[in-house]
Amino acid sequence: MKRHFFPVIFILFTVLLLVSCSDDLNVPTVEDNTAEQEGRLSRDDAEVLIYHQLTSEEQQTYTVDYVKEAQSLYYIKVYDRQQKVIKTFTVNSQTEEVNQMD
Repeated sequence: MKRHFFPVIFILFTVLLLVSCSDDLNVPTVEDNTAEQEGRLSRDDAEVLIYHQLTSEEQQTYTVDYVKEAQSLYYIKVYDRQQKVIKTFTVNSQTEEVNQMD
C-alpha cells in the first residue's frame, strides 16, 4: 500500500497543477497586442468575425481557420470535418470589411 501512495499523490498533484494553470485561457497573444497597438484587426479577431457570421448549426459543424495575409487582407477558410473547404472569406484588417470569395 505504501509503495503506491507516493506515485498516486504525485499524479494527483500534477493533474491539479495543470488544471490550475489552464484557468485563464483568454490571454491575448503577441499578435493581438501588436494589432491593437497598430489600430487594426488581429488574425484571431478576424476568425471570430467570420465565426459569428455562421449559423449556430454551422458553428457546431465547421472550423474557421486563418490561411494567409496579403497586404491588409486576411484570408480565412471555413472547413467541414473532412477538411473540405466550404467557404472562403477575406477580411480587411483596417476596415473590418468581410467579403465571401466563393
